[in-house]
Amino acid sequence: MGRRQQYRYLEVVLPRSDEVLKQEWAKAVANLDNAERAYASGDDAAVFLHLRRALDALPGAKKAVLDDVRDEKKRGYLDAVLVKAGEFLHGGRHVAANGTLAGTFAVDHMGAAFALDLMRVLLSHLSLMLSGERQRATN
Repeated sequence: MGRRQQYRYLEVVLPRSDEVLKQEWAKAVANLDNAERAYASGDDAAVFLHLRRALDALPGAKKAVLDDVRDEKKRGYLDAVLVKAGEFLHGGRHVAANGTLAGTFAVDHMGAAFALDLMRVLLSHLSLMLSGERQRATN
């Protein structure tokens, strides 16, 4: 049986010209690296743990990550995305069928892949957007 998937590749692009942003985001990117290693070793729950740490490591987390976005409506939408992503990642950290953590979902390799791709896109595009906002503010 042949492959039934088509592959596209995602890149994590961080702004080269914004040294401050690269330094501020280094911890988040390091957590992304840890999540990728966990994924490669099959530790799907650890993927969620490291990705949640990446989100929490963003400068200004949890309330001021997007402070440089001047458009209030856009900032509100982006904040809602970050909140929901955080809830998804937090829920994936708990693998339990009963007890006090009942109701959270069990993670699997496909869910971990989705979480990785989600964070790759968020980190890449948010860093580029925030860098652009900073550049516009200084010009």
